[in-house]
Amino acid sequence: MGRVVVAVVGVVVAGVAVVVLVFSGRDVSGNAVAAGPVPPLTGERARELSADLVSGDEARVRRAVAVSPDQPFDAGFVASLAGSPVEFDVTTFRAEPDGAARVSARVGGAQWTVWLVAVDGQWLISSTEAVQ
Repeated sequence: MGRVVVAVVGVVVAGVAVVVLVFSGRDVSGNAVAAGPVPPLTGERARELSADLVSGDEARVRRAVAVSPDQPFDAGFVASLAGSPVEFDVTTFRAEPDGAARVSARVGGAQWTVWLVAVDGQWLISSTEAVQ
């Protein structure tokens, strides 16, 4: 975690795009964050992420994605996630050398790769891509 990565990427969950701020080694305001070991994605954390994503509640969706509190979601994004089952396969969790991680997920019958970033010791969704 010695380097700083600040990038704007598109998140696509259930076919809807939203721009999020992804960071590693610094918080949203640019202050250094102490790097420490982050545990693997647990079944409990995966269920929390899934429940927050499909809750239909913007505050809960924001708890699941790495996004600046000031970043607006695309119109209809939260509503489009509601009711679309998201199932993470924690056995596919892989931490990457840059501090990010990835895990496979099934969303409404489609297979996705979900990229995660650790924020305050919790894995949050930073981006997704459909598996071809």
